[in-house]
Amino acid sequence: MEYSKINNLVNELQNISVLKNYYLYYLDIYNSDSLNIFKNLDNVELKILFNFPFEINNLKQILSNCINKNLKLECIFIIEKEKDYNLTIKVIDKFDIKHYLIKPFFNGNNHDYFEKYIFYNKQEIYESKPDLREIFINSTINLNYFGKLII
Repeated sequence: MEYSKINNLVNELQNISVLKNYYLYYLDIYNSDSLNIFKNLDNVELKILFNFPFEINNLKQILSNCINKNLKLECIFIIEKEKDYNLTIKVIDKFDIKHYLIKPFFNGNNHDYFEKYIFYNKQEIYESKPDLREIFINSTINLNYFGKLII
């Protein structure tokens, strides 16, 4: 991995008894040895970020390494267009990925994609009539980052 003090950081954070989420870029995981620092740790989840295009073999290797090391893993797919989304769904199905997130990313050139698939228009907002239970659930457990802006 690129960060030279990752071992120190992981060891220091392990002294804190809370869930630790480590976000790693898939290209920074060179081989199975780069995941060894997370092996046998309590309260650790790895969040691996994938953006397009990426090599399927890289994903396959990471999944295999995490399973072999008994690591908790969530794949986060960063998508910028419809093609990315369609490929993500195929990959999730093909490798039977159970824990994943699909995050749209606005790159300044994909406004049409956001307008078609991400943004709500006035009519959709007015037609949405959540009941009190749905409002409470969204505000309590924050489904889909309800009411939050992620930058």
